[in-house]
Amino acid sequence: MLNDYSSINLTKLDVLDHLDEIKIGVEYRLNGKKIDYIPATLDEFEKVEVVYETLPGYLMIFSLILVNFLKIFIDGKKMFLR
Repeated sequence: MLNDYSSINLTKLDVLDHLDEIKIGVEYRLNGKKIDYIPATLDEFEKVEVVYETLPGYLMIFSLILVNFLKIFIDGKKMFLR
């Protein structure tokens, strides 16, 4: 958790649909030690290393998936409200 946020809103996922793999920063280290805060000085901040986890990309046209998902959602909502 950073700055007491416990959730995030992901947008623009469609720009990732052409990548073979996606790297996600999962940890920050300062002088080889894991940290869970943002350093207060630029000098320390410049020394921060990001640890990445590499995930497979999804190499597909995200907009088509989104259109299909929205259609399923709307159709499902219509059935539920019926």
